[in-house]
Amino acid sequence: TLGKPVVMGRKTYESIGRPLPGRPNIVITRDRNFTAEGVTVAHDIDAAIAEADRQARAIGATEIMIIGGAEIYAQALPRTDRLYITEIEADIDGDTVFPVLEPRVWQQGDRTKAVVDEASGLSYSFITLNRIGD
Repeated sequence: TLGKPVVMGRKTYESIGRPLPGRPNIVITRDRNFTAEGVTVAHDIDAAIAEADRQARAIGATEIMIIGGAEIYAQALPRTDRLYITEIEADIDGDTVFPVLEPRVWQQGDRTKAVVDEASGLSYSFITLNRIGD
C-alpha cells in the first residue's frame, strides 16, 4: 500500500493507532466530530473514494487501497477491480469475515507459494484476484 492512498474505517484506524506513513490516509466514520492528525476524514464510502482518487492523482498513484474493516470492504467490493488477498492457512476464531466472493466474478491472477511466518509459525500466501470482464 506504500505510496497509494489507503481508505479504512474508524475502528481499523484505531486498531492501527496512527496514520500509516508514506501514503495518504482516509478514515471513514459516521461520527461528525471525529478528527485525527495526519488523516483525511470522510463520512461515507462515496466521499472517501472521491478523496482517495483526488489524492491518488495528486501523487501519481494508479490505485487506491481499501484496507478494512468488514463493513468498508463490503461497501467497496462492488467498485473494486482487483483484490490483493493474504490467505492464512489456519482456522481462526473471530466474529468478522471478508465478504463471500462469487467465483464467476473473480479470476485468480498471481499467487505466491505459501510462506511460513517464523514468529507465528503460520503459513500464508498472497493472491491477486481480478474482476472478470474488466
